[in-house]
Amino acid sequence: MSALISSVSNIKAQVALTSIVEHFTNTSCSVCNSNNPGIYNNINSNPGVLHISFHPSAPYVSDIFNQQNKTENDNRTQFYGIFGSTPRTVLNGTPISYSSLGKALPPLSSQTSNYLLTINQVKIFQADSFNVEVKIKKVASDPLQNALLFIGVSEDIVTQTTNNGEANHFNVFRKSLTSITGNNITLPGQVGDSILFNFAYKAGTNWQVNKLHTIGILQQSNKLLINSVKSVNTNNNVVGVEAFDKPQLVDLAYPNPTTGALYTLRPISELNVYESIGKLVSTRRDLKKGEIIDLSNIQKGIYYLVYFEGNQRNVQKVMVQ
Repeated sequence: MSALISSVSNIKAQVALTSIVEHFTNTSCSVCNSNNPGIYNNINSNPGVLHISFHPSAPYVSDIFNQQNKTENDNRTQFYGIFGSTPRTVLNGTPISYSSLGKALPPLSSQTSNYLLTINQVKIFQADSFNVEVKIKKVASDPLQNALLFIGVSEDIVTQTTNNGEANHFNVFRKSLTSITGNNITLPGQVGDSILFNFAYKAGTNWQVNKLHTIGILQQSNKLLINSVKSVNTNNNVVGVEAFDKPQLVDLAYPNPTTGALYTLRPISELNVYESIGKLVSTRRDLKKGEIIDLSNIQKGIYYLVYFEGNQRNVQKVMVQ
């Protein structure tokens, strides 16, 4: 699901390009065990560079992480035409020798992008479930009209001694929320415009919930990077029935109950509408007092209007009839 939002301010300054290393490794590969520490060191020596590791089934089908998600790990590798050996690295959409990362990364720190990419990941009321909001904002003039958007879940560190002797596995890819090669999207048309995408996922049985993030990679059709991002997590602001039913419920809109049209009682910078089970239904921004919130296209039932003032969550329980 996506939505186009017109920005109030017309930003015309480029933003910093966040580089990303897509790392293709295998837990039965002794060469990976020997060379991965150098790959990690080069990435860690360049602050702000993102990293995500995929685990293809070649050269060894015994890779434990590949066995947990063979199709997507293999298909991301094939997307770059590098299936068959590990370790391999792709920097900003271009395959590059891992031995070259040390020289290739530093010059990228000054590069900029015409698109700002942000991700907010929120843990919902089931402890192992998440909502993910992705925002793409055009901040400077750019001729691009279409792009590929990849959103994937990664686990920051998995501590497990594997066949090749590695004990720590960093930023392990777990699943894709888009197509593994990226969804074809239309970019915002005007400087200052934004588009939103919402996703949801449930953690796997072997995943450490408090170490999960979502990674976003926005690419041109030729795979060159437009920008990338790692999610901001609000795991301490759990959204769900137990969070909604606290005493600090307030009135944000009227009438309640409603047949579908609500009117805001105050200006609201961002308003999220959730089902009673914690699923995000819609997001609205920059609402004025008296502005309409249209809920006529959703099913009858209980919903929650949520917005933040600083660290304070404000919630209204609404009946749609």
